[in-house]
Amino acid sequence: SAGGSGIIAGGVRRSAVNSLVALSVNFRARVELRRQGALRLSVDLLQSDEFYLRRAGGTLACNLCLHPDNKPEAVRSGLLRQMLASTTPPKPGEEEDVALALA
Repeated sequence: SAGGSGIIAGGVRRSAVNSLVALSVNFRARVELRRQGALRLSVDLLQSDEFYLRRAGGTLACNLCLHPDNKPEAVRSGLLRQMLASTTPPKPGEEEDVALALA
């Protein structure tokens, strides 16, 4: 069914994002992830309608920005603007989760 395929696609995307977040914990992988477009992906995830993906986008962005070689491009990429926008008052019930994701 069409609804079932949407659920599967959403699950696949969440799993792929989980894998990228897990990779981003590795210090050396952070530069390659940036080269492959993970900063742009972080921006897209932070703009997602789905809370889980927004939270993962914040975690991915945070991990990528921990590498000093990634910081200049993060500022130029639009990630900084999106992270600042993400710190505006969240939807009810999300305050703590957003703060943890961006920490």
